[in-house]
Amino acid sequence: MKRRTRASVVCEAEGHLLLVRLRDPTTGVESWFPPGGGVEEDERPAETARRETLEETGVAVHVQSHLVLVDRYPFRWDGVDYDCVTHYFAAELEGAFDPDLAPVRDAPYHRGAKWLPSAEGLAELAVNPRIGAAVSRVLGRARRTRWRAQGALEGPAGMLLTLHDHFRVATERLRFMFEREPDVPLGWVGRAFAPIAEMLHHHHHAEEQMLFPFVERRTGSAPEKLVLDHGELTAAIDAVNDALRPETAREDAAAALARFEDVLVDHLDREEGLVVPVLLELAPAEAWALIHA
Repeated sequence: MKRRTRASVVCEAEGHLLLVRLRDPTTGVESWFPPGGGVEEDERPAETARRETLEETGVAVHVQSHLVLVDRYPFRWDGVDYDCVTHYFAAELEGAFDPDLAPVRDAPYHRGAKWLPSAEGLAELAVNPRIGAAVSRVLGRARRTRWRAQGALEGPAGMLLTLHDHFRVATERLRFMFEREPDVPLGWVGRAFAPIAEMLHHHHHAEEQMLFPFVERRTGSAPEKLVLDHGELTAAIDAVNDALRPETAREDAAAALARFEDVLVDHLDREEGLVVPVLLELAPAEAWALIHA
């Protein structure tokens, strides 16, 4: 398997995600990808991300090198299997947003670039789950950075982001501890997991009773996917509890914890993308009043 080091850009502007459509020369299958490509000799990954984005889309971006996720995964392209290491960077436009992109001259497999509505773009990227998950993670980090810069630390938006950060950190620490301490008893891990699960149950109940009805009143659309997410998270929590019994193999427990973390972070990112912009339309006091109405 050939090793390939890459860099890609995750750029969102005006609720749209910058993507390129590529056609596999061997299979003919076309898919959407974040703009990016191989890191050249003596080139930093952040430089690659900016260069490739300009070449593939004609869009100049400012790469936020501190907002990066590095992932390693297998990928098959043009009949060749690659061991890919991709640096996914958040990026902002250097100029004004223009929804209409001019055609660019690139490789024959390049089928064009486009600003897709963010939710639609993420759904398209899900065809390649590892790539879609990485883009979603980086997009979530970029959004949280932007919201905090806008003063979203106040009011219900700030509380939601703080709670979500707590869940992310607690879950990540639990997984790291489990991976790095091979002799830790499963019962101890279960006791550490229990308060996370209990807080999530209470948090979800409050959201379904107050926050989600508020979102429906403000947008005219019920956040049905978020409710479905809650059901999927409950199932993932139950799977972790089952896997942390003393007789369970450690690899099964590790898989259950990893699955729970994936489901949780996907949900938190999706919920923030839908709910936080609605909350930020209002002054904090007004938002609180309407949530409790």
